[in-house]
Amino acid sequence: MRWPSATLVPSLSLAAAAAAGLVVAIPATAAAVDAAAPPTYTCESLAVPRAFPLPFVVGRNCAASHGAPTSGEVQGPVRIISNEEVSFTCNRANLDEYPERVRGYAGCE
Repeated sequence: MRWPSATLVPSLSLAAAAAAGLVVAIPATAAAVDAAAPPTYTCESLAVPRAFPLPFVVGRNCAASHGAPTSGEVQGPVRIISNEEVSFTCNRANLDEYPERVRGYAGCE
């Protein structure tokens, strides 16, 4: 009697495990959604000062997510949201006072 080749045995074992319901596939869509999300700061409150000529947003007591840095300057899309689910997307953010303040500016909408 000959034994199957070494490459066939793992394939048969995997097929048997899948048939028995022991192998679970992890959907790739959840990872893709997180990777596509811009750097995000969730803050206790947001303020939109009217005295400055350029639209900007100030978030207070913020937490970073989606790979958002915690110091320096962020260039590119950045989301600043409040716990009340009010959201702004800005083209830049200043983190000099993070986590007490995150200042989003340059085209905030």
